[in-house]
Amino acid sequence: MKKSMKRILLPVVLFAMAGIILSACSKYPTYTVNTEDLDMVWTEYDQSVNFAEFKTYYVPDTLLLDSTMSAEDKAYIQEYYENILEEINSNLSALNYTRVDSSANPDMGLVISIITQTNYVYSYSYWWYYPPYWGYPGYGYSYPWATYMGSYEEGALIFDLADLRNIDHQNKNINGIWSALCGGILTNSASTQISKRLLNGIDQAFVQSPYLGTE
Repeated sequence: MKKSMKRILLPVVLFAMAGIILSACSKYPTYTVNTEDLDMVWTEYDQSVNFAEFKTYYVPDTLLLDSTMSAEDKAYIQEYYENILEEINSNLSALNYTRVDSSANPDMGLVISIITQTNYVYSYSYWWYYPPYWGYPGYGYSYPWATYMGSYEEGALIFDLADLRNIDHQNKNINGIWSALCGGILTNSASTQISKRLLNGIDQAFVQSPYLGTE
């Protein structure tokens, strides 16, 4: 399956670390490169957290999608979700984290989402509201690190881990403790190539996060 530039799943992510903003959201090299050469993976975490203290996590079987997406785009993305979820669960299992049901009081919550907004800013503050199926409807979640990633053109695959053991019920806030974002141009890529690159991006996110794991 091929997609035009208006319907790419994961465009180039332009991000900044340590307060440096790199911004070129609409410019791509004019020379010939493979689309996978422009793929990138970004991760961040709460450095005060000991990830070995967490043992279990919960993730719903339903993908959290941008509500503004068309039905056609949602169907296109769902094509890859089963493989995405399986790959993330496989990596977490290799780190000795156990997936449990929401009724089992999991230590962490995993949310997987697709963002397709142009010039979306990913920064320190309340970014999203957790889905009601986590049992905390209306709770926002924030990150303890101050970071700014600039902008990305149309969308990205984002997967986050949140601390469900230390919820601020008074302020209705759940702390994000690890976040990963995978991005890349998918123009004129076959569906098999897109799937492979998505899985490679997920694996890379865990490779560059050696602090994760129960040991």
